[in-house]
Amino acid sequence: MTIAPEKLIVNERLGYGISDADQHFYEAPDSITRYLDPAYRHSFRWVDVDGRKMLLLNDKLFKLIPNPTYDPVAPPGSMVEYFKGHNPEGKSLKELVGPQIHLEESFRYREPRMKVLDEQGVDLCIMLPTLALGLEEML
Repeated sequence: MTIAPEKLIVNERLGYGISDADQHFYEAPDSITRYLDPAYRHSFRWVDVDGRKMLLLNDKLFKLIPNPTYDPVAPPGSMVEYFKGHNPEGKSLKELVGPQIHLEESFRYREPRMKVLDEQGVDLCIMLPTLALGLEEML
């Protein structure tokens, strides 16, 4: 894919555009079933488990992600120390990420996300799912 130079965004602080190969979004609750053949939709069901909305896949509880609705969610960037393996106090992941925040529209929907990316000077990005990354194994 070629992008015309006049379409590229330049980060004013850096003087050039930013490419990000690891952007993630949080899927909407119906993202799995929205375009799925109706014959297979029964395989994905949202259920209430002890007051929490959870996902059943082929009648098995999806436990990889403790809060598959992502609301609330850990703030962006809060897992940096976790992924660096820097945890000298032996904190739990929940302690490392700190207080959770309300799910912002830009975390889930295209138009608000594009606005944030433009404000950050991001030219190009590879946008990856979050919930869907854990579904394949269970299916």
